[in-house]
Amino acid sequence: MKIQEINSKKISFKRQLTPKELNQYQATLKEAKEKTGNNGKSVLIVHDACLPQSVKTNTGVGNLNTSEAQNFFKFMKSYLNINAIEVLPSGELSPLADGKFFCAYSSSALSLSPHQINLLALTKPEYGSILKQEEFDEVVKANILQDKAKTVNYENVVTEESSFNQALKQAFKRFLTMKETSPLKKEFEQYKTENASRLEPKVLFKALEKEYGHNHWTEWDEIDRTLTSNNSEASKKRIDFLRSKYKNEAEFYKFKQFIAQKHLQEARKNLNKMGLKLIGDCLVGFSNDEQWAYQKAFNFDYSIGWGLPAYNYDEITDPNSQAAKLLKQKVQFFAKNYDSIRFDVSWSYVEPHIIPNAHVNTKPYAKRVNFESQLLEKIEGYVKEIKGDDFDVKDLIHEFDAEWEDFQSCENGKWRSALQGRTKALGTTYMDNQWGSNKIYLKLNNGTPNFILGAGNHDPQPLRQIAYSIPDLDGRIHKTAQIQPLSELFEIPPAILENPIEFIKYKFAEVMTAKNNQYFYMDVFGREERFDSQQNNTYMNYRQKIPFDFEKSYIEALESGHGFNPMDSMEKIFKLNNLDKLEPKLYASILKFRNILLEKTPQIKEKRYILRNTLIASACFLIGGLLAFWGDKTSKKPASNITIRNNFDNNRKPIYKDFI
Repeated sequence: MKIQEINSKKISFKRQLTPKELNQYQATLKEAKEKTGNNGKSVLIVHDACLPQSVKTNTGVGNLNTSEAQNFFKFMKSYLNINAIEVLPSGELSPLADGKFFCAYSSSALSLSPHQINLLALTKPEYGSILKQEEFDEVVKANILQDKAKTVNYENVVTEESSFNQALKQAFKRFLTMKETSPLKKEFEQYKTENASRLEPKVLFKALEKEYGHNHWTEWDEIDRTLTSNNSEASKKRIDFLRSKYKNEAEFYKFKQFIAQKHLQEARKNLNKMGLKLIGDCLVGFSNDEQWAYQKAFNFDYSIGWGLPAYNYDEITDPNSQAAKLLKQKVQFFAKNYDSIRFDVSWSYVEPHIIPNAHVNTKPYAKRVNFESQLLEKIEGYVKEIKGDDFDVKDLIHEFDAEWEDFQSCENGKWRSALQGRTKALGTTYMDNQWGSNKIYLKLNNGTPNFILGAGNHDPQPLRQIAYSIPDLDGRIHKTAQIQPLSELFEIPPAILENPIEFIKYKFAEVMTAKNNQYFYMDVFGREERFDSQQNNTYMNYRQKIPFDFEKSYIEALESGHGFNPMDSMEKIFKLNNLDKLEPKLYASILKFRNILLEKTPQIKEKRYILRNTLIASACFLIGGLLAFWGDKTSKKPASNITIRNNFDNNRKPIYKDFI
């Protein structure tokens, strides 16, 4: 039986807003956010690999530059009033955990993944139709994953053996036959010249990987281990030999990087036309080949966690050191590709947590390394070199959502000096009376709202699991500590928050009391699956796809009460600030749209769902208890110093030292 693609725009389902209503909705939400001070950055966080794909285009991995992705972002902007999209790190992916786990935060920092390429675009005249439609269709056909509508199939796209890569080889062959005067060919030659210093070490590493049959460079012959740092005649001859032998492979690699960057920029321009900025997540680490190419930039005896080697912190402030040059190269690579940058693990640029690499060293680092603002100022300077002196460095986002043992973010009841004037990415997963709320974060900065607040991101337990009191990986139930501060803030009885649906609604409302917000797509859609299982890395990590019928999925999430309904949040914030009486007309409009999108699920179905989740919670609690009994490590999240914590804090954020 032939399966035909369905145009989701013609489907009628439940209660989506009409075009006229949507215009009124958007005007109401915009005005309401202005009245409540929720008028700063509003960021939707997605993993671009998980973006929706239609039946006819489902290669296995999403792409920012497709029509499906653009339609998704238009829809999300219209309902959430977002002004930016943040994507997880976009570098080349290497499989971990026996080849089943593809983690965006263990990707390369100085190159792009092939999935940044919109393969279908290569069939179009503007690309010389260097790919045939039937070749693209074969890639789609090769995606035989059973649940491919909901699950990312990295294996079909990002690996050397993938059907996606084979199709790119065919496109490259036709590209080579194009006239040298063709615009695409001339653009490629210019790209190679401008990016030679970044690309040449990568093609050399790939050549050596083929020579040895593996990428464990510490096991290579001495000349190859130090090939990029040794200027001997023997090394130069070796490099010439590798370049000659693997010339075609090198050109193919550069071609893929060229197309990937070109498509990323096209996607960025399309988002900008919608009024959306594109924020890139600058991972803290580097890939295996980058560590090989810039060995003097690292101190391999020590780690900053997650199996990542420490920078050579003794030299990193010297602009002539390899450590400083590598940091600059990474920052400027992201500055060229994105409108703004979110810096992962920003405390590693302030006061890095340096631990011995157990494989080679057991001695603690000899001295405390504390740069405060020194490296952050250098990073801001690197960005301005690309963006211009008028670039507002407050648009840069720094993650400081660290554990107490990794980074003490506060001193004397205030953010430490390096954090005071910089935009911080913070979460509310570990909220209690002393930490994790907009109220506490504001108090730490004398009322200045220079942080972006979210209910969660890719990292912690999803909001829906927390709402149903499902234990975290170490057995802790995060909901318990959050009920009192939420009930006090909104002046409601704690019993209301025992209801999972009400808890979710008030959590989103609390986030919207902040000036700047971020929302992870899994929470927006009320998903219960954990996106990142931390040290329990499984096949499904980083593979939770946004469905092609995302409109239907989002509306259903709102109706069930699990998704993010901005109007419901606004209703609660208006009542909190007496705006329901001061702005009665606007409040009535908020209520109107909240009611259109509110829960419509039959009670019996809700009871069945709660029963199911109760059973899941019981099972998870038992598993969590066993994990805790076996000694799963936990550590405190950063304390605010407003109140000294005791050693029995039940809402501590876990440490996952062996995440990667």
